[in-house]
Amino acid sequence: PVTIGDLLCFNAHEMDEGGFLHGDLASHRVGLQEFDDETKRDALNFSDYVFRVCPMLNFRQRNELDVAQAKENSTPQDKNPKALQRKQSFAEVEAQRAALTLLRSRVEQEESHNVAVMEKVLSGELTGAVKYGDIIQLQHVKSGAFLTVLESAAPFDPECRGLTLSTKGSSAALFKFTPRFKAQTEG
Repeated sequence: PVTIGDLLCFNAHEMDEGGFLHGDLASHRVGLQEFDDETKRDALNFSDYVFRVCPMLNFRQRNELDVAQAKENSTPQDKNPKALQRKQSFAEVEAQRAALTLLRSRVEQEESHNVAVMEKVLSGELTGAVKYGDIIQLQHVKSGAFLTVLESAAPFDPECRGLTLSTKGSSAALFKFTPRFKAQTEG
């Protein structure tokens, strides 16, 4: 069984091709490194292929702050004629600032909680079997970044979504652990 804190290496098998899931934080790239006889001897850096199973961390406050900041940054400028129709009152501006300050403090608490959870995972204090239906995250061991799903298609397979490594947490880094066959059930 897979447990929290386990180190995994993902191997993909297809008809004639196969390879390992490979991460590179410098280019924020995750992809399948194909292996043939020539590349097997070049794949000496095994740490590029190792991921750690982590519990679901919290990113709700971070996502809310990102949305609020994007909304604040996209506020119409005075150059826009529609923006001149209604200007915000001083009280509204102060309320928005207070809300952003509160969100920032909640994000700091959330991030410190996530750091504490990860410290427990790394020390071996937090373990437990991963059951079908559990939500997990996969941390690239070498970089410390999380495997994250992109909204855009994968570069070489437009029917699949792209993957990247991200140091910033988000709900796009959450994966549901599901059985391969329908005969196995969740739980």
